Amino acid sequence: MTDSIGRIPVVVVEIQQPICQNTYGSSPCTAAIGTTGTRKCFNTRATCQDPDNYDQDGDPIYLRFGKASADLPNDLNIIPSIQSVSTVPTRINVGGRLGKEKPLGLRAESNILLVDHPHSDNIVDPYLSERTYNPLELGTFWSKWLKRNPYNEGLTLIVYEGYSGQTLAEMQSRLYNIDKIEGPDSNNQVKIKAKDILRLADNNKAQYPALTVGKLTANITDSATSLELDGAVEADYTAYSSNYIRINNEIIGYTSVTTDGSGNLDFTGLTRGQFGTEAAAHEEDDTAQACVYYNAVAPWLIVKDVLIDAGVPSSYIDYTAWTDEATTWLGGLTVTNILSEPTGVNTIVGELCEQCSFYVWFDERDREVKFQAIKPAVDEVEVITEENNLVQGSTVLTARPELRASEIWVSYIPRDSTQTRKERGNFRRTAVRVEAENLFPERKVYELYSRWLNSDQQVDLLTFRLLARYSEPPVYIRFVLDAKDRSLKVGDPFDIEYRGFTDDTGAIERRRYQVISSHESPPGENIVIEAQVFDYAIDFNQGQWMVDAAPDYSAATPAEKAAGGWWSDDDGTVEGEPGYVWS
Repeated sequence: MTDSIGRIPVVVVEIQQPICQNTYGSSPCTAAIGTTGTRKCFNTRATCQDPDNYDQDGDPIYLRFGKASADLPNDLNIIPSIQSVSTVPTRINVGGRLGKEKPLGLRAESNILLVDHPHSDNIVDPYLSERTYNPLELGTFWSKWLKRNPYNEGLTLIVYEGYSGQTLAEMQSRLYNIDKIEGPDSNNQVKIKAKDILRLADNNKAQYPALTVGKLTANITDSATSLELDGAVEADYTAYSSNYIRINNEIIGYTSVTTDGSGNLDFTGLTRGQFGTEAAAHEEDDTAQACVYYNAVAPWLIVKDVLIDAGVPSSYIDYTAWTDEATTWLGGLTVTNILSEPTGVNTIVGELCEQCSFYVWFDERDREVKFQAIKPAVDEVEVITEENNLVQGSTVLTARPELRASEIWVSYIPRDSTQTRKERGNFRRTAVRVEAENLFPERKVYELYSRWLNSDQQVDLLTFRLLARYSEPPVYIRFVLDAKDRSLKVGDPFDIEYRGFTDDTGAIERRRYQVISSHESPPGENIVIEAQVFDYAIDFNQGQWMVDAAPDYSAATPAEKAAGGWWSDDDGTVEGEPGYVWS
């Protein structure tokens, strides 16, 4: 369709504005002019005159904006006020390796600049025909809208990118949540910043477990087997199905909690000084924090739990796909930890990604939180060549020597689970893996601290993978493709032939990379790709269990060889190729 109608780029921005489903003055709404207000509301929460019956559980208003000069769809009541739209794509942090990137990578972002203007209140005022004033003579669109909708942070915003003649359904779309709206300023400009849904996991927005504020009704000794809290709600302490609370620096187990006749909470069957903490006396009014205990739980299940608790809709998480991916590549990996104080969700997810060899990101196009294990490419990958795909003069290579590591140090199994400082003395064990032959003149140590891993085998595998990936400085590549080549998505591996990649004779050498960022700039014309090398400096094969009827290695297809595992010969090879690693 694009070829037949030409390639005139079109951008439409949609804001989904919640609106009350009731009608002013009609049951269940009890509002009445002269009693609850001097005029009818605008069916928004800020203008509601009967908040007890406010109901926004229905379809929102779809406000759509475009550029005045664009050939926009004429059946959508598009407001022609956009001056510019820019997007910053998701940039994934493969494996959660800390550095300049945040643990969950960089959030996708859209910045929209609009011009403000008088407006008829069409669409946004359900009682427009009943007003006694001319809305075109009062205020401007955004001055009125912001007054009526001040609670706009988090509203859904969609950027549609396509071509003239396409419907919205035919265009590509990116899903965001509004972060802030600024203006209108003296130049009649309004700025909207929106970010992807994982903004909800930012540490300043979401902590897990939630803060609990129940207080001791009396002093307790270091051997007390029961206690009572006031100012507490039972559901707050049973929400996580973990029978542990923390008072000061002691974690206390209990067998039951009930609400007594005075409304206080009674905890009985106390087990004192748990998870490396010491039993201690506590005073009246000391606060008890509910804990979350994960005992041999799949780390991807924890990620799902904390993201949903942070407000990420479960509809954005295909947990069946997550489980299939994890089962195939991470096997029966489980982790154990107790969270005894509110902890930023971004921190929790970042730790699990880094220590359990997977990564999570939000795909604003597919509107889905993606999960992927660090794994080899098992299917055929797309091949990008300078001759056929790369826009001339757009390719840039960047080395990241600061990420190189010749030694991996991991401290694990906390001595006291209430101590969260990253110091080796706070952990029972430290494992070290050193590169067998460090060809660089300088050592580089990568040290991390794990409160989740609890076995030598888990840590051994982690140090092996980290050293394999970072023993040489990772190289990043940035290039531009024409919009026709938009099939590459974030997370996809691909092969590339580029003049800067040669063997030691100077002949062009194909290399494998992985997309960490992709966006259209300008929309509908070019695709800007950022990728990191998809390689392991240590020579080894990874595979998975094969079905009983699988062929021998010599008879296997290339795809089967890439995905499966075979027992090595006595010399550690499989028909002359490096053997598979048992881990």
